[in-house]
Amino acid sequence: MIISPKRRRKASTLSRLLNWNGPSNTEAAQNQVVSEDEFRFELQKERSRIDRRVADSKFSLVLVSGVDLKQLANKPEVILALRERLRITDTIGWSSKRLTILLPETGREGAEIVAAQFESIAEFYEFNISCEICVYPDDYQVAHNSSEYKRSKDFQSSDSDEFSPDTLAAIGKEETDLIGGTFSCETERTPVWKRAIDILGASTGLIMLSPVLAGAAIAVKMSGPGPIFFRQKREGRNGKSFNILKFRTMCVDAESMKKRLREFSEQDGPAFKLENDPRLTQIGKYLRKSCIDELPQLLNVLTGDMSLVGPRPLPVDESFECQIWQRKRLEVTPGLTCIWQVRGDRNTKFADWMRMDMEYIRRRSLLFDLKLIFETIFVALLHRGSV
Repeated sequence: MIISPKRRRKASTLSRLLNWNGPSNTEAAQNQVVSEDEFRFELQKERSRIDRRVADSKFSLVLVSGVDLKQLANKPEVILALRERLRITDTIGWSSKRLTILLPETGREGAEIVAAQFESIAEFYEFNISCEICVYPDDYQVAHNSSEYKRSKDFQSSDSDEFSPDTLAAIGKEETDLIGGTFSCETERTPVWKRAIDILGASTGLIMLSPVLAGAAIAVKMSGPGPIFFRQKREGRNGKSFNILKFRTMCVDAESMKKRLREFSEQDGPAFKLENDPRLTQIGKYLRKSCIDELPQLLNVLTGDMSLVGPRPLPVDESFECQIWQRKRLEVTPGLTCIWQVRGDRNTKFADWMRMDMEYIRRRSLLFDLKLIFETIFVALLHRGSV
């Protein structure tokens, strides 16, 4: 009997299917370990869920040292054995070039069990590994409370009415390392287009507005004693502090008066805002209303400490008072303007302000940045800036 080519192909395919025993161990193991980008996406989803304050919710990370991709490729049975002991909701992936296990709805005790099981599996297959456990938000909160204690201790032993910004920044580093490292959800670096717009926009702005800048500097100098510029420590991306630059709009002892005026703040939350602030000078009121006082920050944009568009940086002490979910705003470069600056008002609650910053982080794009820049120019020309 003559078998046609079509039937021969069918017979060959059927034969391959009957003889196929499933994927190899190597392929199966590779399918169980997600890439770094995929892992960070899963981490972002889990952390966002916890940050919405689901009652008593937490998740754990088991960070594994002593194993790399090549070793796993040579002994895929290690990952397959581990996968059998995990839930379907658990994720194995790479984070900062370390094998990491994400365990939703799991506290430290459960994570320790998983770590012990993995160490036993690795020992059986002659792997020498060690596991470190991080629990969110517990570990973050411990660092935060430790910082609060140190700040309080520093304050009590200080002769000054204000915390030292350098001290606060140093204390905050332990928080920054934790939230910016192990629990970081940021999936990308600053986009090239964003930095290009910052350099081009800031340079053009400084050149075109140089007469305005010169006039403002002269006005501030003639308004009374004190420096032309005001510098203040702000907390920027990943908690790195920097000196923000503004035209001085207040009297020279304004910072020392802030503590006494704190109870009159019209802004809820840690931020301090007072419409009829007695510390403002006459020229300062106009500079704020027109937003001219913010123009020196174009220099901060050129140095990379700030961007044209991004969450407004808070003073270090105020930023430290933010809740965990609110500190996610530190995952991007702070900016001159953002959604709240063009669409919010004095009646906007602090939490809503922070939600607007989160919205910007989610929607960040070239077109959205340009839209906010043009809206900001419109607000400044109409003198609708905050006082």
